[in-house]
Amino acid sequence: MERIISETCIMKRLSNSTCSFVDGIVRLHDIIEDKASIHLILELCRGGDLYERITENKRYTEVHAAFLMKSLLESIRLCHSMGIIHRDIKPENILLVDNSETSPIKLADFGVALEFTKGQTFSGLAGSSYYMAPEIIQGEYSKEVDVWSAGVIMYIVLSGVPPFWGLTEQRIYKAIQKGEVSFSSKLWDSISDEAKDLISKMLHPDAKSRITVAEAMAHPWILYHTEEVRF
Repeated sequence: MERIISETCIMKRLSNSTCSFVDGIVRLHDIIEDKASIHLILELCRGGDLYERITENKRYTEVHAAFLMKSLLESIRLCHSMGIIHRDIKPENILLVDNSETSPIKLADFGVALEFTKGQTFSGLAGSSYYMAPEIIQGEYSKEVDVWSAGVIMYIVLSGVPPFWGLTEQRIYKAIQKGEVSFSSKLWDSISDEAKDLISKMLHPDAKSRITVAEAMAHPWILYHTEEVRF
């Protein structure tokens, strides 16, 4: 119950925001409680989730990926500006408004989100193994974990594979802590150095040295591909 209350309070705050970037977050319309359940009435997204879309498309073009990342970063920036860490950013929690190739996206599922104040840190595992920042595994972290998760998503949408992999969760954690991002496969031969540069900065193993959300949005790769519609 405590977790449900926390999630609904966070979603209410985000849904009531007047910021234009709130369009990138699934809105909570109402909460209905009966004897057995609590029902969250959420904004309808007809296009499924990003995981399904990646499975269908395998890889995104750089232009398509840049628009996706810009929208995701805008949603993360809004959350952080309101003192909210999502902690579980992954393709399954990014919903598509419709079935079109250029569908807008919505960040969803604030079940493990936390409210924070400047300088506050947290401990305890949270999120999904492939997208988990190394500092979560090490035991002390803050809002930078969302940038890491977004970096993992950028790597996946461009290549179709995760940057850190293992047969078990423990092996995935070891790969994450090792922090070596590889662009050596042939998949990356046709992808720009600017894209690789942004991924490397988002997946910096040291949270203090990791690129910020604002810096990522101002990165040349994002700006070049999104300054005009290139689909």
